This record gives sequence, structure tokens and C-alpha cells, in this order.
Amino acid sequence: MLIITDSAKQQIVSIMESQGRQGDGLRVGIVGRSSAGFRYTMNLVEEGQESPDDILVDSGAFKVFIDPQSAPHFQGVTVDYIDNGLHGSGFKIDNPNPVWTDPLALRIQELLDERINPGVAAHGGHVELLDVKDSTVFVRLGRLSGLWHGGRHPASWHRSPYPGRNSGDSAGR
Repeated sequence: MLIITDSAKQQIVSIMESQGRQGDGLRVGIVGRSSAGFRYTMNLVEEGQESPDDILVDSGAFKVFIDPQSAPHFQGVTVDYIDNGLHGSGFKIDNPNPVWTDPLALRIQELLDERINPGVAAHGGHVELLDVKDSTVFVRLGRLSGLWHGGRHPASWHRSPYPGRNSGDSAGR
């Protein structure tokens, strides 16, 4: 299911020891995905605080808990710790699984990548596909550069070339 390299185990144990949390486990999960891949979460979890539905993996040095929704996407995953000296260090997760398998999600991701995000990126933002459930699309809107004016939701605002004015706001705020 999940492979944790010796380098990653040593780093995780070191973190546990530095925080006085020996005996804790590690909870991993997927919190999002995009065309670039999965987005992960890794947190220490105290013994007894794991969810009864979690999938348990024994790394040898500590227990790893995977939430059941993320578990299918952790087949064949390798967690490593890379130390590049001056270039930084951190955990690297190699996941051979496809980000999307649902044909509708694949089409939506293609639409975002080829048609929507190039235009949104020109204004400093991005749209990330989070999930598709029962033909409902869930997306995350990235931050746009510049100021937005008015009291409405950003999706309904218009950006004005004049500071302090909103072209969609008749009040001129």
C-alpha cells in the first residue's frame, strides 16, 4: 500500500522526538488534486485519536493512518525525505496513480487546463478541480492579483481600470 523510505522514517521520528511526541502516529491523506497531481496532508496523531475508519499501515517505526477516502490513491505510493542542502529539504511523495479516472472529471480538467486557466492566469489566478460527485463539480479559485471593489462575491465583480471604481457597481464604490 504505502512505502516510507528509511530517510523519511528517520526524519518523522526526529520530528516526533523533538516535539516530545514519541509513540504518536502519522496521519496522511489527500486534500485536493489538480493537473499537477495530488495535494497531501501529513500530521502527527496521538495514540487513541485515530479514526476507527482509518486504514492502518505499520511502518516499523510508527503507525501510519490513512483516511478511507484517500486510501485507494495511496496504492504504490512512496514517501521519501530529500535533503538538498542549500536548495532545501522536505518530503517527496511519489504517487503512480492517475489523478482522475472518471471520464467527466478528465474532460473538466482538460477544459480547465486548455481553456479556462490560461485566461485566468493572465490575471494572476487559477481554478483547481477538487472533485466531481454526482455531476456536481467542486473547484477552488486561486487568488487573483490586483484589487477587487464592491461588496459582492468576487465571482460577480468586475475589475475596473480605475482604482476605487467597480465597473459592475452602479454606486461607483
